[in-house]
Amino acid sequence: MNSVDDSLSIDETQIEKVSIEDMTLLKDVSKNDKPPLDPFFDETTTVSYKIQASAAKNEEVLVTSLESKKSSLFRYRYVILGVISFIIILVVTIIYFNNEYKLVKKWDGLVYPGVTINGKSYTGYTKDELIKSLEEDFGNQMSTKTITIMSNGPNNDRQSNAISFSQLDPKFNTDEVVDEAFSFMKDKIFFSKINQISGKNKKTLALDLKYNFNLEELRAFISKTAEAVKREPKDASILIEDNSIKITNEVNGQTLKEDELFNILKSKIEKFNDNNIEVEAVVDTIVPQITRETFSKINGKLAESSMYKYQYNYNAGILSNMQVVSDLLNKTIVYPGEQFSFNNIIGDPTLNSSLKQVTRNVNGYEKNDYFGISEVATVLYDSLLRSGIVPERMGPDEPVDYVDFGMEAIIKYGVKDLKFTNDYGSPIYIESAIQNGVLTISIYSNITELNGKTFSPVVKDITTPNNTITIIYVDDPTFDYGKTEVIQTAIPAKEVEVYLQSVDKNGFVVENKLYKQTYDGRPEEIRRGKKVTVNTTNSVNTTNTNSSNIVVKNNGNTTSGTNRSKLLEEILNLFN
Repeated sequence: MNSVDDSLSIDETQIEKVSIEDMTLLKDVSKNDKPPLDPFFDETTTVSYKIQASAAKNEEVLVTSLESKKSSLFRYRYVILGVISFIIILVVTIIYFNNEYKLVKKWDGLVYPGVTINGKSYTGYTKDELIKSLEEDFGNQMSTKTITIMSNGPNNDRQSNAISFSQLDPKFNTDEVVDEAFSFMKDKIFFSKINQISGKNKKTLALDLKYNFNLEELRAFISKTAEAVKREPKDASILIEDNSIKITNEVNGQTLKEDELFNILKSKIEKFNDNNIEVEAVVDTIVPQITRETFSKINGKLAESSMYKYQYNYNAGILSNMQVVSDLLNKTIVYPGEQFSFNNIIGDPTLNSSLKQVTRNVNGYEKNDYFGISEVATVLYDSLLRSGIVPERMGPDEPVDYVDFGMEAIIKYGVKDLKFTNDYGSPIYIESAIQNGVLTISIYSNITELNGKTFSPVVKDITTPNNTITIIYVDDPTFDYGKTEVIQTAIPAKEVEVYLQSVDKNGFVVENKLYKQTYDGRPEEIRRGKKVTVNTTNSVNTTNTNSSNIVVKNNGNTTSGTNRSKLLEEILNLFN
């Protein structure tokens, strides 16, 4: 048995190397080695037993070793897990950042999300694509888009003035907008870019495509519109006929506010959209100085004066001039505080082809002048005085025969004038007309301005008594001897004072002295004939010689009968 056992000795170190699975197999083998029904069989002496015992021992050692290793691994498991996790995270992070970097790098050549141009998104466009798209989206609208200015015309009718965009030579600021769109978010940090691309905390950039256009063309269009819009203000007007007062309302004027409209249109054009531009004209309203309210104060006639045709001898030339002047004076309105000038109304007569010089006998002399002008001024002067208005008037160089002393108003353009200032609070309306050769001038205003008073001029003669008239004879050798003719009527020297008398509603009379007028007077001039005819044949016929016209002057003394005889003797001696 021992030899057998010795021959079956097994290296236990080899047994330790046997795996647990092999031990299981050996157990199954050892069972087959046991002799059947052998009571004396010692199992411990069998190979299988030894193998089994060695395996059991080896298993125990192996379990112990495994448990020892297991305990060691358990103690370092968190470190191991940490290292593994770190490695995993590092790898994932590297992969993530690599992908994100590539994404950001890709968007460097694209328009970032959040960018809109004229309200349209261009996210993800390259620069070339963006330029092309902008041209396609907006460039074609140039030829059809218009600018229209709506307004009320001069007659208050609605009108429109339009211009095409193409006439303004427009150009997009494409380069500027594209550069701004592409620069959006490009200067931000990496994570801001990632957030913008992914949509987290996304920012926006709204850009408006603008035009560069010809400003001078736009101003020219506005100036043209201004002419169409312009409306001159029209004062209210008044017409008085047969004491009937008719007032026409005023009309407001308007002018275009060109600078303001220019700024409005410029702003709208620069902010491009696909709609046509239509704006209402911006205007300044011009209110006339004279409104209906101004004339509504005129409610009646203050006074009137007339000059009848016999006063100017009904001379056709004078009447014609008076008609011209009357028409110029008619409907004249003098506003409160305004000064009236007759010369300013009528003007220089030498420049008015309707006014003619008239030949007229004035105090025995033939004169050429614009007769008729002073006649109208004189009637106006009287009418103004009766309205309570005291004008500044010029007297004559010599008396006139168409009005009383002191009431003349002589007009000589640039030298003599009739002027007054309207001190009333209401306008003064002058009506002048000639009918059937009679000139009538009426003054209209607010009758309350008279305060219930009536006015009339009063002339007082203050001439020194016993004023004599001088007679002057002018001998005329061409006028038959013994005949006389008055060539200038005598006017005595005269002096008058003119007053304006007022009578109030209670009958109280007040006279205010206006001025004193002095007239030097003039002598009477008589033409006396001195032409003598001598009859040498004692016949009825009269013979004239070269010496037959003989002038005899006696210095104005009346020739007596004795002197006449001596004169005849002297004449006869001339023919001997």
